Amino acid sequence: MNMPEQPEDKELLALVEAFEKSLNSQDSAYFDEEQLEDIIEFYMSRNNLKRADIAVQRAEDAYPYSTTFLIKKASLRLMEGKLILAKQHIEKAESLEPLNPDVMLLKAELASQNDQYDDAEKWFEKALQYAEDINDTYFGMAVIYLNAMRFEKAANAFEKILETEPENVHALYELALCYHELGRYNDAIRVFNKYIDIEPYSSFAWYNLGSSYAAKGSPQKAIEAFDYATIIDDGFSSAWYNKGNAQYESGQYELAIESYKKVIELENDDATTYCNLGNCYHALNLFGLAMGYFKKALKLNPNSSDGIFGLALIAHERQNYDEAEVLLQKAISKDPHNSEYHGAYGDLLYEKGLPLDAVKEYKTAIDLDPDDVDAWTYMSNCYKESALLEDACQTLMNAIKTIPDEYSFYFILAANYLEDDQTRALGMEWLQRAIKQSKDKEGLFKINPDLRDDEQIVAFIKGLK
Repeated sequence: MNMPEQPEDKELLALVEAFEKSLNSQDSAYFDEEQLEDIIEFYMSRNNLKRADIAVQRAEDAYPYSTTFLIKKASLRLMEGKLILAKQHIEKAESLEPLNPDVMLLKAELASQNDQYDDAEKWFEKALQYAEDINDTYFGMAVIYLNAMRFEKAANAFEKILETEPENVHALYELALCYHELGRYNDAIRVFNKYIDIEPYSSFAWYNLGSSYAAKGSPQKAIEAFDYATIIDDGFSSAWYNKGNAQYESGQYELAIESYKKVIELENDDATTYCNLGNCYHALNLFGLAMGYFKKALKLNPNSSDGIFGLALIAHERQNYDEAEVLLQKAISKDPHNSEYHGAYGDLLYEKGLPLDAVKEYKTAIDLDPDDVDAWTYMSNCYKESALLEDACQTLMNAIKTIPDEYSFYFILAANYLEDDQTRALGMEWLQRAIKQSKDKEGLFKINPDLRDDEQIVAFIKGLK
């Protein structure tokens, strides 16, 4: 996910430039307390901790009794992970201003970084009691939760801000990001749209909206959002790349090719993007062009398992089985935890007439991705073709336990049992269960059209309510 663009404050940039000049010329230019605080925040927001540290030292020299800069110094040490030093600075600030809510937030962050979440919660509650601006405190709490990857807690804090400031763009944006991280994609989409109503020209907001649509499984909506991101910022390569992914997922291969080529134009050669182009041309059955891009990817990165895998798929489709097997084994050696590679190797072994060898690869694919419907289905088929009907049916039962909403498993299991007179009654039971679950009276015939000629089965299905 990407953060929104921050408009550049010309006065702030001029202030920072003056500060930089004072460092380079070693002059003693005067900056008041508020200006130094702004300069420190500028550097911290850009993660330039070295410059922020210099600014803090300059501020402490000029204002040695200021708790503000002691707090900034403690914040810097926390950002660097120097917890012992941070604790020392926090304790000193606390001795000067024990009821300062910013000090309490620092104590909460220190506790959080030490995984002492109960203590952090107590300091949050105390900070809220003494806060002059409660929403600033909620925002500080939320940032600490974000740093600790506690997205639910962060979301709660941002929601509190929005109760009284419903158009607080920073809270809206961060809340949407939290929802996305929590897998609450509909909520993320709703809040990103609220943000966009206020900031319609934010390319990052449109980009992240597209990412949420893509994660939800709505590629066309994702494409529309990515379109706006690239219209606003034609050089936004991540938006072009993800638009290409969404176009590929929705079968718009020619458009995906255009998007990926734009990425290459913006970022020069990239092995992953070349592989994506190869996949597009492969989907269009333009094998020569596909091979060219897979080879380009491998030239840039000889260890690209996706490039090797792409060449393997083409060799397989051209029935160059020995070449395909060598390439698949090589791809698996590069990335042994890729379920797709093992599934493809299983397909190849099955076509070579080695169904039980294929079963081993399908089992590995399922171990890596238990929701791989094809791997479960093909493994069952391999057992069945090896005259191991009991194993085939047990595989399907295991598949149903794993993915209970995949009704094709029920119909395949019913069809297997219906083919044998000794298990026909069991087949009828599974057929009834399949139709009851799926509400699809044609499901069995999609699996085995020949069963439509069985009058008993047809009558049984017609009698089901």
